[in-house]
Amino acid sequence: MAFADRVTAIRRWFNPGPIDTASELQAFLDERAAFVAQKNIVAYCQMKTRTYLLDLLKEKVFQEAFDRSRWESFAVVLSDLLIIVDGDLGADLKAEERSVLAARMGAMYRAILDDHPRPAHRPEGWADAFEAFDRRLAMARLAPPKPVLEVASHSAERLFALLPIHDSLRTRDGMSVEGGVRFLIAAATDALGRRMRREPLLADLLDR
Repeated sequence: MAFADRVTAIRRWFNPGPIDTASELQAFLDERAAFVAQKNIVAYCQMKTRTYLLDLLKEKVFQEAFDRSRWESFAVVLSDLLIIVDGDLGADLKAEERSVLAARMGAMYRAILDDHPRPAHRPEGWADAFEAFDRRLAMARLAPPKPVLEVASHSAERLFALLPIHDSLRTRDGMSVEGGVRFLIAAATDALGRRMRREPLLADLLDR
């Protein structure tokens, strides 16, 4: 991210305005998914190793594992956030509009991941993640929206499995790590609910 973009993101974080367009929603989800993933991974690695992240990243093997963990966790947290948004915005829509909204959620998932440089471990891109998201969204839409914490359990479990720390060193840590992920996803959706202007946002998403 360029310096000017970082400044804009910081200003938006501390001085947030309303979210009433698809582009503003996309920017919010991009930022919050990255925050949830990286905060949990960095905090856990530093707590478990008692080593500053910059020192850990001097080791090539750890750096590769960290990058993989960060990107894969970002993708899965983003998928949870979009599932939650789709369930919230689509609850009272007609069938035709729900289909349009689902297509926009899928397009937004693709756009966010494709806007970032491809990670080293994914030279071919995110095609499998896109397919998995489409299947998951289709399944989610067959039933009433699940509570936020239940949806967030999906990425919480995946993030814990992806941590760049050997399995034998984190056998008792699942509950605390997964709880932290669910908490931050709930906080992100709460922040979105306070800032979102539902009708203008839906109008933009559905091209009304």
